[in-house]
Amino acid sequence: MNAQPNRAINATYCMRLLIIIFLGLLPVLAFSASSISNGFFSKTALSPGTIVSQGSSTEVVIPAHASSITTLLGVVTTNSEIAFTSDADKVQVVSGGIAETFVSDAKGDIKAGDKITVGELSGVGVRLSGSGKTVGTAQANFNRKSAGAKTQNVADVNGKTHRIAIGQIPVAVDVADYVAPSKKDTLVPAIVQLFFNHLMGRDVSGRAILVATVLLLAGVIVAGIILYGAVRGGMVSLGRNPLSQRGILRAFGQAALVGLGALMVCAGLAYVAVLVIN
Repeated sequence: MNAQPNRAINATYCMRLLIIIFLGLLPVLAFSASSISNGFFSKTALSPGTIVSQGSSTEVVIPAHASSITTLLGVVTTNSEIAFTSDADKVQVVSGGIAETFVSDAKGDIKAGDKITVGELSGVGVRLSGSGKTVGTAQANFNRKSAGAKTQNVADVNGKTHRIAIGQIPVAVDVADYVAPSKKDTLVPAIVQLFFNHLMGRDVSGRAILVATVLLLAGVIVAGIILYGAVRGGMVSLGRNPLSQRGILRAFGQAALVGLGALMVCAGLAYVAVLVIN
């Protein structure tokens, strides 16, 4: 007698649970993909895209240079999604997220996925060829044929002139000490690494990507098993009793909600894994 009301209650409960999980994950996912900035003072005007280091105090920034690489802070911006300070007399510096950044080909052409550091040209990033301090990860290729690239002559410390190209590309800002892995240590393909870096707005370790991928696959498999079982069971029941179509559809809907819930839970766990695993 109470079978129909109980099924309706279960379906309503599952729907509410899924909505709560989805709404709970939305702020976290939105926050992770946003560029985050803080305000600093500067004694000179700094163009958006300039890489900066800490200046004479913790509240002052200067264009980053090889000599100030140990105090790298981030990239100047004018359009960060999240700004912790908004004083008109301060420049906004992105410390996490995607930011358009000045780069040059002084250390070679830049490819998406390359680590970006600073060199002899103040405020401009270059490709990091090994280990060292990095401001983030390039999200696009750059060479002298890239759109917006401009060439100019620059003299090195020995007075020798070099012609280099300068432009802007998006960089996933994440100031850190980077240790270049050997080829044997490469855990994931470069395109997968780049996708996760872009998704999270920072550099993501290979181990975190592997764990997240396994969790996502587990969610897909579990959801598939649940849906397959519901479809198979519904077909068998329909063959035995053609009049039970409405109940079968209701049961299939509940199974679909449960499968979606399992997938979302695994996706949430995968996100947490990316956050905590280094």
